[in-house]
Amino acid sequence: MANGRLAAERETLEKAQVLYQAEKAEAAELEDMKKRAAALEAAEIAVRTEADNLRQEISILHERVATYEARTVEIEKRADDLNAELTRVNIQNSEMVRALVEAAKGKSSKGT
Repeated sequence: MANGRLAAERETLEKAQVLYQAEKAEAAELEDMKKRAAALEAAEIAVRTEADNLRQEISILHERVATYEARTVEIEKRADDLNAELTRVNIQNSEMVRALVEAAKGKSSKGT
């Protein structure tokens, strides 16, 4: 009877050891999962931070583009104004040259 009781206690102890090992393995797996979850959360925070930084850079670039577009319009307008002034001056110079030629012709015909 003592042997039977010892055998029963041994069997109970073996079952307890199996359960302990299973729980220990499960606890280790849970700890690994917690570490992976923490790593994923850290990666998510890093990605979100990078995305925010990129959004800010894009916003700055949009502002620069708008400024450059406005400057381009101003430069094009000034170029158009300068071209119009150049055309006006060229016409005025042509008229002055014609007038001088006519005056020179008039003086030379009076002198002959």
